[in-house]
Amino acid sequence: MSTDLTMSDLPDLSTPPIQTPQHQHQQTPAGKPLASWNTPKFREEYENARARLQHGDFSCSALPDPLAPRPAIATHSRFDPQTEERLKGVLRAAKESVQGGGSS
Repeated sequence: MSTDLTMSDLPDLSTPPIQTPQHQHQQTPAGKPLASWNTPKFREEYENARARLQHGDFSCSALPDPLAPRPAIATHSRFDPQTEERLKGVLRAAKESVQGGGSS
């Protein structure tokens, strides 16, 4: 961790800068004007960056929330009912043999 910058070196942001009639723009505690995002240069750079996007029409809001619960997926067996029952029986027998074999 760098010790060059200590907490005492940071500007005090707890009090807002004083606004006077001659200073219409907000300023940092050090007296420098805050960056303005609504400038022609910013809009031009934004449009240039947007033009370079591979998928310019991409929107995150069009995608579903990845953490939201998903609907249950219906599963369909590829086997006929008799084969499925036989396979379930084989699985039950295998589980019982493992449980029975582990207790001896």
